[in-house]
Amino acid sequence: MAVTSVIQLDGVSKTFGRGKRRVEALKSVNLEIAPGQVYGFLGPNGAGKTTTIRILLNLVRATAGGIRVMGADPSRDPSVLRKVGAQVESPSFYGYLSGRANLQVLARTSGLNDKARIDQLLEQVGLAARAEQRVSGYSLGMRQRLGLAAALLTNPQLLIFDEPTNGLDPAGIQEMRVFIRNLVDTEGKTVFLSSHLLNEVEQLCDRVAIIHRGALIREGPVTELLGEQSRVRIEAEPVEAAQAALSERWLVTVEEGALWVQAQRDSIPEVVRCLTAGSIQVYHVGEEHLTLEDYFLSVTQGETVE
Repeated sequence: MAVTSVIQLDGVSKTFGRGKRRVEALKSVNLEIAPGQVYGFLGPNGAGKTTTIRILLNLVRATAGGIRVMGADPSRDPSVLRKVGAQVESPSFYGYLSGRANLQVLARTSGLNDKARIDQLLEQVGLAARAEQRVSGYSLGMRQRLGLAAALLTNPQLLIFDEPTNGLDPAGIQEMRVFIRNLVDTEGKTVFLSSHLLNEVEQLCDRVAIIHRGALIREGPVTELLGEQSRVRIEAEPVEAAQAALSERWLVTVEEGALWVQAQRDSIPEVVRCLTAGSIQVYHVGEEHLTLEDYFLSVTQGETVE
């Protein structure tokens, strides 16, 4: 039977400590992720991202709620995690072994004996030329690449990545974006990732969820979330009168002599009519959509991802 949701969280909560030291890391989180997409999981530092990922991988038990990964509860059926590849935080390897040897060790522990698969993955993540070098001499970016290869060893259908571009230069980040999209668009996998590079998330992800102080506050397709808000830049005179006329209905700020109005595209004609009705001269009107970073800051009250 086909799996309709690769990840499903129903009212998942997690509490650490007791008494005065009690901390609610997650507060009744509901999330359902369909297969065949790149799904971004965003939140400020300490919001609950890593706790959620650890619960999905059965590294931490939830205090309450239901968890399904590839159709099964990993706490009751850990074998389901064989269908999942993961790279969480900085990957750990044997520094005295080469990159290839590390993958061979991991392959044997997974019951695999496929030299061709290891060769393919080393080529795929851009480490073929450094495969025989000891991992102790790898840069952080190279370790990240090796971690991706390790996550893909068993050819899983679901991949969970925590900061997969950590340590990569701009060219490497772009390569990683193409690599991850290819996993979904060509190989039919699902990727669930956490990243602090919101510009990359905006270009890479199909849907995103934003978690803040343990609670899920926004979820949906990137295009729809960003379509919720836009700003209109207006050049008009006198500026003070224009601001006063619009402030009764819209949020208005003045930057470098121009008016910035929080309004949707279909409200622009009404904004202009409001100005001209007050005998205000309008010289220019332009719409600017928010970036994912702008949107993130607006819904988290200015808290950054890091």
